[in-house]
Amino acid sequence: MKDLKYQAWPVSPALTARLLAAEPEFVGLERIAGLAGDGYLRVAAVSADGLHVVGMLADPTDALSMRAFLWTRASGLQQLGGLNGGRYCSAEAISAYGRVVVGTAEDGDAEGADRAFRWTRQGGVFSLGTLNYGRYSQAYACSADGLVVVGDAADGAAGHACRGFYWALPTRLRTS
Repeated sequence: MKDLKYQAWPVSPALTARLLAAEPEFVGLERIAGLAGDGYLRVAAVSADGLHVVGMLADPTDALSMRAFLWTRASGLQQLGGLNGGRYCSAEAISAYGRVVVGTAEDGDAEGADRAFRWTRQGGVFSLGTLNYGRYSQAYACSADGLVVVGDAADGAAGHACRGFYWALPTRLRTS
């Protein structure tokens, strides 16, 4: 086996100054406050353009509810809503320019079962359904343009076994 040698260079103040000059928007860590200030807030993803952040936060009016959110520095925190009165909604991924958010929400019309969702400003939270009438679905990622969503779901045609799924406009859930 060949011996590998590693070198480390010290960071100089001059180099740091040049990097900060090239990246004038660099602000270091910035706090994303919840709706009531210091409640639970979990960040899950950031858009490719770096302007949009999504995740989940505790609802300050209902300690048992979690809500998906979209945050931008310009607009602050925006709750995304939920599915039919469900008490849990978590955003897991976002498209490249922040136009589409995907995640998982409890569906009040499905006895509280989890449903994968896709959110847009125009359409709000939209359930992606289930695989063959399975018990649940969960979305974890989307394509850069937001037209493709992937995740996992219980497949009703296979004894509710967990299967990966692929969803694309204008189709329905398919196993991967």
